[in-house]
Amino acid sequence: MQDNTKLGKRTLFWMKAAFIWALISAVLGLILVLTNDVHALMNAAPEAPVPTGAMVLIVAIAIGCLVFGIGAAVAGIFWLFWLFRTTKNLRKVTTTKFSPWAAVICTCIPYLGYLLDFIIFRDLAKKQQCYLRSIGVDFPPVNMALVNGWFLLSVLSGVVQIFGDSTMILGLSIAFALLGFFLFIQAFKPYIVQERMLFARYEEDRVREFEAQR
Repeated sequence: MQDNTKLGKRTLFWMKAAFIWALISAVLGLILVLTNDVHALMNAAPEAPVPTGAMVLIVAIAIGCLVFGIGAAVAGIFWLFWLFRTTKNLRKVTTTKFSPWAAVICTCIPYLGYLLDFIIFRDLAKKQQCYLRSIGVDFPPVNMALVNGWFLLSVLSGVVQIFGDSTMILGLSIAFALLGFFLFIQAFKPYIVQERMLFARYEEDRVREFEAQR
């Protein structure tokens, strides 16, 4: 079993960074919508002047989206490495529905990957908590209501787009996605704490076994 603490913390850090920049971009977008006629801006002639205030907001939103994209990409890379190792570690003491490679590959499937991530993470959380409970370790629990909320809001974020492409629909989609992402971050925090406790207990058991054999 390998210590996965650093990977977990780095993944969490970049998730938070991506969320913050996404939230900033969303707030700036809301301000742009409330203070300008977005439809007129989008359909204006190329040579038509853009109000200074609107231009500043548009540039700020573009920068925010760029930084969010970078943060999300880095978080995604760390997530894949973390997911592989946490699944591999957990399978040393219990069973999981997905092997390390299967978990990573399923996560990378376009569109379906997000759904499979929910199934994979929920399974990992349940199995890890069940094992820690069986060996008498007190741990901060992963709130499954947050995990379910993350999934439902993520689905809603996509479903609402069926009803059109208006500014309101886009706003709702972004709001659902952001709230779902926030819920997942809150659910992920106790998981990596549990993971550290599992590794510590595993190392303690190895030391006891080594001393018993001497």
